[in-house]
Amino acid sequence: MDPKTNEPSREIELAVVRRLEAVERENRRLRRLSGVLLAGLAILLGLTASLLAVYARQAGATADVVQAQRFVLRDGDGLIRAVLGVQPDGSTRFALQDRDGRPRLQLTLLGDGSPGIALKDRDGRNRAVLALPPDDMAQIVFADRDGFNRASLGLSVDHGSTLMLADPTGEPRAFLAVGVDGTPSLLLYERGAGSAAGAAGSRQGEGTGEGDGEPR
Repeated sequence: MDPKTNEPSREIELAVVRRLEAVERENRRLRRLSGVLLAGLAILLGLTASLLAVYARQAGATADVVQAQRFVLRDGDGLIRAVLGVQPDGSTRFALQDRDGRPRLQLTLLGDGSPGIALKDRDGRNRAVLALPPDDMAQIVFADRDGFNRASLGLSVDHGSTLMLADPTGEPRAFLAVGVDGTPSLLLYERGAGSAAGAAGSRQGEGTGEGDGEPR
């Protein structure tokens, strides 16, 4: 066969080969571009999801109503500093805690609607309590480090007021009252005399005479 006759055929083959190589290079470039586009799309979807999550948290934080059975407040170190919740007995309690997890200030609303505020020491004892029982006799009680009630201030429904002072054993030693009509009375107890109602040897008035142990 004449080489000159085969020359056009070889040129055609070379042209086809070059064309195929060009197509293959373009195909590889398109595949790389597709990979980049897919990666970009994945990143975009991830950012979108993150933004939606942040928006959802912000929307929840600024909601008009937040509902839960218990709220816990933690400080920057993760320590619980406040707890608000409903107790098993039906009372509602809000407690502020120190860094050691001990309640120091406690606000309680009992199931019967009676409110109370308690100041606690490091050992968990109530040192000062403000309460309003169901009988509506508002009362403030102060206790010492040993847990004994040392002083009590009360206001009755009929607007009478009382002040009780106790010794270190918690035994009442002085009782001051002002009746509805404004009449004052003072009872001073001997050690072991008992309660105001049955106190023997107590004095009332201004301490100038003996009394019958009953507030007037």
